[in-house]
Amino acid sequence: IDPETNLPRLLGLDEVIPPRSKTCVAFTVLTDEEYERHQLEVKRQKQDKVNAEVGFRLVIDELIQSCKPLIGHNLLYDICHLFSSFCGDLPESVVEFKEILHELFPMIIDTKLLGCLPEFEEYKFESTELSKLYQQSKTKNTPIIKHAENFDRYLDGTYEHEAGYDAFITGSTFIHLIHELASIKKIDISDISIHDEISKLLQGSENQIHLPARYNFSIVEPQKEDSHDNTIYFYNFKNDTETKDIYTWCDIFKPYRIIWIDDNSLFVLIQKAILINYSIDDIVNQLQIDSYKENKKKPAYSVCTFNEFKTFDQSNETSVLNKRKHPANFRDQKPKKQKLNNNNNDDQEDKNSFCILM
Repeated sequence: IDPETNLPRLLGLDEVIPPRSKTCVAFTVLTDEEYERHQLEVKRQKQDKVNAEVGFRLVIDELIQSCKPLIGHNLLYDICHLFSSFCGDLPESVVEFKEILHELFPMIIDTKLLGCLPEFEEYKFESTELSKLYQQSKTKNTPIIKHAENFDRYLDGTYEHEAGYDAFITGSTFIHLIHELASIKKIDISDISIHDEISKLLQGSENQIHLPARYNFSIVEPQKEDSHDNTIYFYNFKNDTETKDIYTWCDIFKPYRIIWIDDNSLFVLIQKAILINYSIDDIVNQLQIDSYKENKKKPAYSVCTFNEFKTFDQSNETSVLNKRKHPANFRDQKPKKQKLNNNNNDDQEDKNSFCILM
């Protein structure tokens, strides 16, 4: 009897009664125990539906609650994608983003940045691209990494760009580097899961994310102001323009990195060493001259410095860009004798990978 209604507790079930194959509702009187079991089952089914809708967010919640170190390789894009997919819209300001991120994940470690530490200079890693760093970081100090039974597929082959494999070699690379670093500094890391022990070993390299051609992105330190004095803005070119076309336009200074904004605008980040010989204004002036090579009346693209990009109106045909005075041809200037380090930039080819130190 239900104490609130003083009526029997009934359970209604749809049943098909042969031979007429008509559906009817059959009511069953439940005992208190049966009723409790039924309520628990209903609650479980509802929770299963909720879990199915929430999906992978449950894993993210567990990671946040565990406060485990978050290990990744070149992981800024991964972090931003994870945040926007499971934690909320990306904040308008970098400061707010860093505050929330640090609250969610108190320790973040970038293995690409670890591979660039001064302690590893004598190792002369060929590249800090993930798969190469994974192989090169194996030393006599590397511990044996055991796989669970029936989960050893990654031991016998490479499966690059497969999420599980990329996460596996990211975690393995961290273990390689951290044990080698411990050997160099003669620090005992028998309990590597303790945050204090990792912090002591890394000495400020934690909560730093590698950024190509820039300073490292610190999650806990105040945000640095960037003058963008090595950044050029290209716009108003054809939609079918490809990255190789940009490299052709910029052959005078070999662009270090290209950041696309949309189909017809992008930023080019120049190597700092180039600016030792030439000013950013000289480079932009020469690019404006070269833009008329194919068509004397219509330029192949428009270009300006980053500071001009922030101030001029792109829709105004008489913008400050058309009023610039062109100096002598940039190509005719004799640069200072200086050998530029034209290393292959593995940031463009490097995939992003992400794992958790459990």
